[in-house]
Amino acid sequence: MVGGGLASLDVLKVLMILTVQRALKEKGHEFNLFQLDRSIAKVLDKLGYTLVDLGVRGATLYYRRRIKDMPLSPTQADTPEKMAKVKMVQEKILNNYKRKYLFNVKPLHTPVDKIVENGRLVGLVFQQTELVNGRVKAIEGSETPVRASQIISSIGSIP
Repeated sequence: MVGGGLASLDVLKVLMILTVQRALKEKGHEFNLFQLDRSIAKVLDKLGYTLVDLGVRGATLYYRRRIKDMPLSPTQADTPEKMAKVKMVQEKILNNYKRKYLFNVKPLHTPVDKIVENGRLVGLVFQQTELVNGRVKAIEGSETPVRASQIISSIGSIP
C-alpha cells in the first residue's frame, strides 16, 4: 500500500484480517472478523501459526515521510512539548496496529515507476527519500522494485 494516515492503517488492517481469515479457513479454522479484529497476532499465537505457515506474505505500507510525520492523531500541538507528545502518541498508534495486525511499514519511500507484465500491474518501483528542510527529496540511485499481488494507493488530504 502506498499512503499514510489513519485511514491507510485501517485499510491495511481490513486487508490483513480478510487475508488471514481466508488462509485460516483453508487450514480448517473458522474465525469471524471480530475475533481477528481484536488481534491477528494473538489468534495466530494461540494456534501456533505464523504468517509464513499460512502462506501469507503480509501487507506493507510505503510512506514517503518518516513514521513520526504520519498524521495518525487529530490532536493539535501549539507548543514544542505538545508536539513531542503528539509524535509519541502517533508512533504508539502505529506500533499497536503493526503488532496486532502483522503488517510492515517502510518509511521514506515513494513510488516512481510501475512494473507491468502482460498488460497487468505486478508491482511498483520505489525510491528512498529524505527530508530536507521539511520537504521530501528523492535519493538518486536508490530505486528498488517491489512485486505485489495487490497494490492500493491512498491519496490523503486534510479535511
